[in-house]
Amino acid sequence: MMPDQREVRLSRLLDSLLRQARQTTPAAANLHARLHMGRSAQFPAPRDHAFCEMMPPEPGRATWCRITVAPRMLTAPRARQEGVLRHEIGHALLFLHDVDPATHTELACDEAARLLFGEPIYYDREDVQTTDPTGTTPRPSHLPR
Repeated sequence: MMPDQREVRLSRLLDSLLRQARQTTPAAANLHARLHMGRSAQFPAPRDHAFCEMMPPEPGRATWCRITVAPRMLTAPRARQEGVLRHEIGHALLFLHDVDPATHTELACDEAARLLFGEPIYYDREDVQTTDPTGTTPRPSHLPR
């Protein structure tokens, strides 16, 4: 089955963000991630849009992360797509550098994303990551830290 064009665009956005991170930040030089379309059942809460997990190395390939996205990401506004992916790339960077799970927090991921992309992660009215500067920053205190 051919991938949905929206999925292709989202995958290209991830690739573009990864290239940008690798070009601007030496700590991200070996950062690799792939997009994976999840199922709605994996994202029960309305603000759940993605998660990142470290994957075992493949023969001849570097360690990499899989960023699984909710189907709702395909129709999300571009600023939300980019904000969510930047946050997940923050997780990937912390996984890559074996950051202690005690300090691998949601706030730390937002800070990693800020360092990689030069601007903060904002949160929209639905408490989802965005690049839209009309959102709030830092991460709202009622969300998991």
